[in-house]
Amino acid sequence: MWNAVEDRWEQVPPGTKATSKVVFDFSKYFQSVWHDGQPIEMADVLYGLAATFERVYDPDKRQIEFVLAATGKPQLDVFRGFRVLDDNRIEVYLDYWHFDKSYIASYANVSELVIPWEIQAASDELVFERGLAAYSNSSAARYNVPWLSLAEKSGGTLVNRMLKDFAREQYLPKGVFTVNGKTYATTEDAQARYAAAIEWFKEKGHMVISNGPFTLERYDPPAQYAELKAFRDPTYPFKPGDWYRERPADIVFENVDTTSDTVKITLSGPGELELRYLAIDPRSGAVEASGVATRTSADEFEVNLDSETLKRFRSGNVELLFLAISDELSLVKEYKVFQ
Repeated sequence: MWNAVEDRWEQVPPGTKATSKVVFDFSKYFQSVWHDGQPIEMADVLYGLAATFERVYDPDKRQIEFVLAATGKPQLDVFRGFRVLDDNRIEVYLDYWHFDKSYIASYANVSELVIPWEIQAASDELVFERGLAAYSNSSAARYNVPWLSLAEKSGGTLVNRMLKDFAREQYLPKGVFTVNGKTYATTEDAQARYAAAIEWFKEKGHMVISNGPFTLERYDPPAQYAELKAFRDPTYPFKPGDWYRERPADIVFENVDTTSDTVKITLSGPGELELRYLAIDPRSGAVEASGVATRTSADEFEVNLDSETLKRFRSGNVELLFLAISDELSLVKEYKVFQ
């Protein structure tokens, strides 16, 4: 886990307890490259984790970017530790639970691999060490420095100068890239990354280096213009159609029979179906009756209304609203009946 106070990684202490554990497998990331051609590596994950926690818990950095620290602390306070399992996977422990496991995974992802570690490091140096820029508008106004935008030439120029300083000094962030005796970034790796980013800025005029199927070619805020270019590197792990999911089957009200004293409804749809009903006064919005319909078969239901509610429905003073749900769908299907 990252110890921001002592500036080093350490094993999760024995006996550490947490509500949830999430394992992130970055193998698809690590088989590909950043837009400037440099490989995406565990070093990018490690720096992202370290920088995220330092911005919140380091007292000096917290004072500089107070808004970011204040808004980030409630989320980071629930984390209990991180453990590098191998070259592709990292384990996250946190005191957060949700009945939908994807919410837990989303909450646990605090190192999102949006930009390479060297761009983050140069930006952090500008903001926290040299005081030449700010991450938030509030800090920019307080310290009278520019807000750091990697998409604009002014911000890109600052980062470019910082990278040139890093290259000249053969800089490598301390205490970040070595975990359990294994080093995930060397001075030689860093030099290659600095050179690639500097060349990128020379060609593009901005420092938005990321990953994914498109690169930012040009950005002109006054003209409200942005140009994207398809990124078709052979290492990119996805192809068109990989993320397509067919439209889920829908719940259909096949028949609603209100001619008898017992309202009969026939549904069709995937999974186990359930039907609920509301009897509503359309003028006041008051709910006069509600409940769960009686299942008579897998897709047939009945609703027995009391005589007064049924009488008011027949006279047009009450409308019936049916809500159909399935254990395989996250959607609710509505059907309204009125005389």
